[in-house]
Amino acid sequence: MEQQKFTVKETEQRPKYFTIRETAKIVRRSEDTIRRWIEEGFLKQWTKVKDGYLIRQDEVMALFKQGNDDEKQKKKTHSSPIGKRETVNGYVIVKIPKEDGRGFREMPEHRYVMEKHLKRSLKRWEKVHHRNGIKNDNRFENLQIIIGNPHYGEVECPFCQNSFLIQ
Repeated sequence: MEQQKFTVKETEQRPKYFTIRETAKIVRRSEDTIRRWIEEGFLKQWTKVKDGYLIRQDEVMALFKQGNDDEKQKKKTHSSPIGKRETVNGYVIVKIPKEDGRGFREMPEHRYVMEKHLKRSLKRWEKVHHRNGIKNDNRFENLQIIIGNPHYGEVECPFCQNSFLIQ
């Protein structure tokens, strides 16, 4: 009687798993975000263990690839403001979520409107000027970028050629 030989294929290895901390580092998100993704069903291939969760390597790599593709294709756009307040100087400040999803940041609404229209961040030397001089009138039609010129004194509007005083 001949004995049959059974061999395990080399490709049939056990899948590798990452902890929540390792997954968070790889996909550049917080550990809380990874836990929330598991609880909400966004991550499907995970195992519950005594100390927490283990996430399959192929799922983590798919998240990493998706995140890198998103960053390559992402244009600089802001989320909608979630709050506004007016300063003592009369400027409107908006509160918007940070790009990484961790907390909020505040910025002047006139800069926010211009950045959203241009789909890019403004450079720090690019000043946004209110054409009609009303500091809380942040319609795009009322805004213009001033580069190189000081943002005070007399300015000439490039559209209507009127001169007016900036304070």
